[in-house]
Amino acid sequence: MKKFTIIIALMLVALTASAQSAREKGWVLRPEVNAGYYIVGTFENVCTINTLSTYGLGYFNHDVFLKHEGSYGAAYNLSANYGYMFNPIFFLGAGVGINGYNGAMSLPVYINPRIYLGNRGFSCFFDFKVGYNFGISAENLDINKYYIPNWLLDYTNYYYNGYYYNMTENYFDFVTIEKSAMRIKGYYFSVGFGFEIKRHSFGFAFDLFNANLETTLHEHYYSYPNAHINNDPPTIYHNKTVKYDDSNTTGFAFTLKYGYSIF
Repeated sequence: MKKFTIIIALMLVALTASAQSAREKGWVLRPEVNAGYYIVGTFENVCTINTLSTYGLGYFNHDVFLKHEGSYGAAYNLSANYGYMFNPIFFLGAGVGINGYNGAMSLPVYINPRIYLGNRGFSCFFDFKVGYNFGISAENLDINKYYIPNWLLDYTNYYYNGYYYNMTENYFDFVTIEKSAMRIKGYYFSVGFGFEIKRHSFGFAFDLFNANLETTLHEHYYSYPNAHINNDPPTIYHNKTVKYDDSNTTGFAFTLKYGYSIF
């Protein structure tokens, strides 16, 4: 039993010594993989469309107020981080990756400082990533999850099942939401915490990122300048398609992460 205890102790010493040598001063390449869950908050749109005047007096601005419930689902990340280990405590590098949020994919480019709490083979660490997301592909969203804020609802303006209506005694105007998609682009920030043993690191990460809503609207406009007098048919009609991509909101992701350091 005593010999067995001595063997176990020697193995632990050898493992610790090997782990300590895994964080020596020098260049480090660390591939990582993350998997978890994301939530994107509510998008708000104020889409201004130039509408033809009922009495032929030119165009006037017509605002369509829309909101979308946002998106949520599975998140994953594959990245490669390359930098310099200045000492067993501090690493500074940069990285690039592929982020996926359901059907939306992005390419984050960032700087990556990492701080270790101690210089032993088994150490906890804080990990930071600050950079920019380049949108690669967008996720199509359900157009029926749009809605009008309650304070905008009245007898002449309402939204239902993909259409926004505006009705008076002189004209009938409705906007069809033809397509709605979420693209991840803009700022990217991640903070992680975990532990590293030898060359293996395990932990979790909390990400903040910008999500952009791309909305394609199609406006149909009918004018009835004399409808209130003798119920005449419409004398003016036009339609056009307008694309908006100026609605942004913040997304959150919580993921588990694994990395392997290559010296």
